Amino acid sequence: MDIPILHYPTCIDTVSLALLSVFSAAQLEYFKKYITGLFTSANKTIAGINRLYVLNRRNQSSFNRFFTDNNWDKDDLNHHRLALLHTESHTRPKKTGVVIIDDTHNEKYGEHFEKVAKLYDHCKGCYHFAHDLVTSHYSDESTDYPLHFYAYEQMNISYALSLLDRAEVAYDSEKLRSYRPSIQRTKIWKLLKKHTVEHPFCDKNDQACQLIDHAIEHGFDGPFTFDTWFTVPKVTQHIDDKERWYVGQVKRSRTVLLKDGWQSIGEWTKQLLKDHTNPEHPKYQRVFRKTSFFFKGQKKTYWAFTKVIHVSKLGKQRLVISFKTDKLSGHAKRYVSNNRQASAGEILQIGRHRWPIEPFYEVSKGFLGLDRYELRDFTSVEKHWALVFFAYTIVKLQNPDCIMRSGDDIQVTFGDGVRTIQKEIFEALCAYCYECGKKGESYEEMIDLLYPH
Repeated sequence: MDIPILHYPTCIDTVSLALLSVFSAAQLEYFKKYITGLFTSANKTIAGINRLYVLNRRNQSSFNRFFTDNNWDKDDLNHHRLALLHTESHTRPKKTGVVIIDDTHNEKYGEHFEKVAKLYDHCKGCYHFAHDLVTSHYSDESTDYPLHFYAYEQMNISYALSLLDRAEVAYDSEKLRSYRPSIQRTKIWKLLKKHTVEHPFCDKNDQACQLIDHAIEHGFDGPFTFDTWFTVPKVTQHIDDKERWYVGQVKRSRTVLLKDGWQSIGEWTKQLLKDHTNPEHPKYQRVFRKTSFFFKGQKKTYWAFTKVIHVSKLGKQRLVISFKTDKLSGHAKRYVSNNRQASAGEILQIGRHRWPIEPFYEVSKGFLGLDRYELRDFTSVEKHWALVFFAYTIVKLQNPDCIMRSGDDIQVTFGDGVRTIQKEIFEALCAYCYECGKKGESYEEMIDLLYPH
């Protein structure tokens, strides 16, 4: 149930003091209104949030202008957000911190949203309309939070073909159009690159490189970790050039150079498993060895094989193949790293730090409405994302002690932080109702005020 909002939570009033150079006085009020609404409203739209302000309700059109107004910049807001995170000891970037690169789909229904694209959902195994958000995320042993984002804009095939035609690039138009759109785009990319045709398109790997640059510029300098999508030469070489290191996941189909030639990691793993169980091998020479490390204060144990080896398209890498149990069954995790001196435990620990971005996507959508917007203008959509990032950060900035329920052994979740903010809003509502009752106002009068028809 929505909670009527009578005043802003203390934490939001506090952080807003650092944004006086970002917003005008009027804009700052709408910033506080929107952020508070993200925490309390079930309906995360502007209309849904505006309805909750029962004592100072204003026309929704002025709230809309907060998003369409060009007098404030999402990147400037994000810069101040990261500066706030640097001021607190528990959120300041640590030497042990890791930067994650990943993306998520914000599913939308219909094509009327600007820059929405028909994208393949690997989880559902089907296509859907969505905005594709490429993000960077920081994680260390005590906290995690988002750093920055770019929206992936799918190539417009018709426009791309017109660029090829203008550059007088020869191609088989009929054959090209016979492919499904995703294959068409792949082939057009190759033609654009081969013939050095100038174009405005940016793929997700380009955006990953930009996110890496942004992280380094703001004091978050790795190591970096990502899934198989971003473990490609464009991204890994960019990190090499920055003299940083990375841990990337690779598919089982990726090949490595063995004495007998190239072989897929999947096939080689089968041979390694046979060698591991060979009775002629003494225990201390087993291929997969017990490897432990700490993640978020908990000891994790895997059985891992590691070797420096030539990996297709990536060059010499430290490869780690791991299983969760000593039975070496189930799904194997495969990582590569340009830090060839790193141990298997170090690489597995960095790779494990990729996990926090998944819960971030879940809670930012579930609690804060990252994907629940009805804004048509894309600049406004990007501002919504920046504000959701800020709301998430407000929870992370809270001193963990202030949301402990009892005892140091109870794990504090993001939901606990949100409920602490909601509790303060509810307490203000209860106090208001109590004062109204003391003044002789009836129950019906209070309900009509708080929940008008």
